[in-house]
Amino acid sequence: MLKLFIMAAVIGLGLAAPYRAWAVAGTPNIIIVEIQTGTLNSGTEEFVELYNPGAADVDVTGWQLQYRSASSTGSWTTKRTIACEPQVVGCAVVMSAHSRLVLASYAITGLTGAQPLTSGMADAGGQVQLLNPGSTAAATDDVVSDMVGYGTATVAEGSAPAPKPPAGKSLKRLVSEDGYFIDTNVNAADFIVGCDPPTPGDQAEPLSTTPASCPDSQAPPPPDETPDPPAPDPGSTPPVDSPPTPDPVGGMGGGPYLPVLVNELLPDPAAPALDATDEFVELYNPNNTTVNLKDYQLQSGTNYHYKYSLPDITIGPLQYLAITSEESGLVLSNSGTSVRVLDPSSQTVDETGNYGTAVEGQSWSKTDNGDWQWSTSLTPGQANVVTAPAPKATAKASTASTVKKTTGKAASTSKPKVAGISKTVAATSTDQVQPDSADAPTNYWLLGGVGSLVLGYGLYEYRQGIGQGLRKVWHVARGKNAAD
Repeated sequence: MLKLFIMAAVIGLGLAAPYRAWAVAGTPNIIIVEIQTGTLNSGTEEFVELYNPGAADVDVTGWQLQYRSASSTGSWTTKRTIACEPQVVGCAVVMSAHSRLVLASYAITGLTGAQPLTSGMADAGGQVQLLNPGSTAAATDDVVSDMVGYGTATVAEGSAPAPKPPAGKSLKRLVSEDGYFIDTNVNAADFIVGCDPPTPGDQAEPLSTTPASCPDSQAPPPPDETPDPPAPDPGSTPPVDSPPTPDPVGGMGGGPYLPVLVNELLPDPAAPALDATDEFVELYNPNNTTVNLKDYQLQSGTNYHYKYSLPDITIGPLQYLAITSEESGLVLSNSGTSVRVLDPSSQTVDETGNYGTAVEGQSWSKTDNGDWQWSTSLTPGQANVVTAPAPKATAKASTASTVKKTTGKAASTSKPKVAGISKTVAATSTDQVQPDSADAPTNYWLLGGVGSLVLGYGLYEYRQGIGQGLRKVWHVARGKNAAD
């Protein structure tokens, strides 16, 4: 009995201790250790940092970083499918033991090897997951390696989301005193808003302890002890301030180019519009300054082999620009493809997920919370008005109506056909039994022949009587007695 008690106590202590990711040697799990949803420079400058806590290398080629809005419990939007940059046949992305991989929507100064990331994670809250797709198309074959809900997210590990990171800060996974990332599978317990600035790609080992909170973060700023400048001499000439140096058109983490986002796609325009001329890609400028699009590039198709370099045109702050297939020559496949934007330095600044099978006359539109869905309202060059297609119940009613209509058409086609056949058969039968004298022509030759035969037969049959009668008539005519 004492042994059972000791074993239960040991198991209880083991369950209470935080999970040490490094201790699970050889398991192909990758965890999320840092998330930034925006910088002080731009709300679209985002990154997610991954970490391999195991002792073995993990091939993460084809793994997907996905996002959905804070309130969503439905489908996920793929923000990045991990692949070599540039893509080479047979190339693989392998995370060695204890290594990191950063997925970023902007160029981070001093960081190399980052994977491009499509921006669009909301600051107030959202859900991020790292998916290891299975070897088959079945969703049950997929494995979620890690998931983080933050801010106002309704779904999170442990049902308690991590806090939301303010602009310029990041969510950081806590580190225990002995240098292990803490993973209790409760987001609220595993992440805090980092006390220090974000550290994407920091490879320092062993890991430094992360405090459970930042005690000085709420402290008021120290008083300004800089003495006031002396009062100007009334007789002196006031200095002329130099004009401020304008910010360059750029600002992507110190880089020279601003991000431009894809906002709406029309892959399959309805007739009489044509794919070759009326498909469009709509861009959005999320910045507070005008962006010159010269040498930015749009790409679409498998392996992005359709390319269009934008001309010397500008897009105003918070404005939209639709580019048709007639202008760009880009092909938006009806069976599904992705579209991405590259800045003049060939850095990917935005990338859509694959929209799947296109719906005729509907656009693939980004919603206010960053999700994508089909919309029956086309808004090229304007803010999206997302009008969802008819729900499935309506579609079923429509299908039933179509079936009913088709059935009615079949009935109207078959009934006259059956009636026509019956009428023909009946008419044929009646002609054989009782012909219509009004419609049947009279055969006078036949009647004459029959009459001649009847007359001839009568003359032959009654020849003796007829002969006697004729003789009487002859004698009467001559005035003689018949007896003579």
